[in-house]
Amino acid sequence: MSTLYRKYRPKLWSEVFGQENIKNTLKNEILNNKLAHAYIFAGSRGIGKTTTARLFAKTLNCKNRKPNDIEPCCACDSCLAIDGGSSMELIEIDAASNTGVDDVRELRKLTRIPASVGSYKIFIIDEVHMLSKQAFNALLKTLEEPPERVIFILATTEINKILDTILSRCQIFKFKKATNEEIIADLKLICEKEGIDVSNDVLLHVAEKSTGGFRDAESLLGQILSSLNQKTINKEDITYIVNKTDQDFILNFVASISSRDIKSCFNIISEVIETQSNFDDYVLDLIEIFRKILIYKYNPDCMENWKNLNSDIKNSIEKTSKELDFSRLSIVIKKLIQVKLDIKNCDIIQLPLEIAVVEMCEEKMDGHSDVMPVGNNKSNNVLMDVKKSASAEATTDKDVSVLDILNDDEPKPDIIEVVKKNGLLNHVDPLKRDRMMKKFGLNKNAVTQNITSTQESGNVLVDVKKNEPEQDVSVFDILKDEFAENLE
Repeated sequence: MSTLYRKYRPKLWSEVFGQENIKNTLKNEILNNKLAHAYIFAGSRGIGKTTTARLFAKTLNCKNRKPNDIEPCCACDSCLAIDGGSSMELIEIDAASNTGVDDVRELRKLTRIPASVGSYKIFIIDEVHMLSKQAFNALLKTLEEPPERVIFILATTEINKILDTILSRCQIFKFKKATNEEIIADLKLICEKEGIDVSNDVLLHVAEKSTGGFRDAESLLGQILSSLNQKTINKEDITYIVNKTDQDFILNFVASISSRDIKSCFNIISEVIETQSNFDDYVLDLIEIFRKILIYKYNPDCMENWKNLNSDIKNSIEKTSKELDFSRLSIVIKKLIQVKLDIKNCDIIQLPLEIAVVEMCEEKMDGHSDVMPVGNNKSNNVLMDVKKSASAEATTDKDVSVLDILNDDEPKPDIIEVVKKNGLLNHVDPLKRDRMMKKFGLNKNAVTQNITSTQESGNVLVDVKKNEPEQDVSVFDILKDEFAENLE
């Protein structure tokens, strides 16, 4: 038995819910025969990109379609072949498993095979952002000037990874996530065809859990129908079937960050890893919800534009925006962005987020991280006293420069202590001292340069030679020699 999302994949434009602007544009291009040679369908997973591409190809190649009608007949050979996946005019390629230049070269060969009379040869390249740069470059020329009646449709969930040279050659359609109302309408149609009565509460719960994706909603509904195997389903019946989803992990994480509960954050991260959810997408969703909290804090009216958010998310955004100030929100968002970048280079995928959790929860209001655990007030006061004492001792032991000594406006320390502290006893030179004393008029009975003497000062023996050339001497040397005798 096929899954619901494959069994009830839309075969007519009227069965496609949402994306009204995109549907209208494509319909007008078909009716007016003003087709582009390349399209890009961009958007998140499970919102109808591939389905729309197949329906577009089916409409173009339908043999019995009326001139002013947009709906395919679903009965001709072309429509049946496309629905059955055996059409030679519609070729689907998975770029995730065909990423190289050789794969693109094979694709270029296929474009040279002409389509049957009156038909279009359409290539759907799914996850096109997975192609290598060399493969993109090999595709450029064919994409810019494809053979007659050849159309490319490139589907991607990450349009930012596609080269600008590719983007400039295509018409770009950005698919939006479905609203809860659109998903519920789709699920009701499926339930009617299955002959099962499902309460609106169940359908709303499924729509909220799917976070805007038709495929996720239909898969979850199929799981519920298969598990219960009953004609009537109420919300009480699905309690044990619907497990925690990414939304639950996200909301719980936000609450834990707001309350600085590190242990709870670690438990949530472990659960996300155990459920084998896409951790990269999970971090991106965290960034998005904290971004919404930041926007709502300064613009509460924006909530009206977020129609796809369920009541739990809205309540979380409203509550958290009151608990966190701008400074902390800014820190959290920046650290999560850094986590998103660090994940790619870390073998333990959850480690960057775990480190960021500690930093975000221990972050003080002034933006400096306190690595010590938060304890009781008494222990914190003791730590503050120790810090102040250490700071006072550091101030007392501060070195004093010669300029401080010579400055009459400042209190002067004991010069003997200064000389001792700077180790000046090892450099006593009497002849140099006498020369400088004579130069500054401090000692009229200075010795002449023709005296040869050997003197011992402390543990240092200094040999003074005749006719030694005069050397420049600093003020520090004067102080050193002047007070050397007092230090012996």
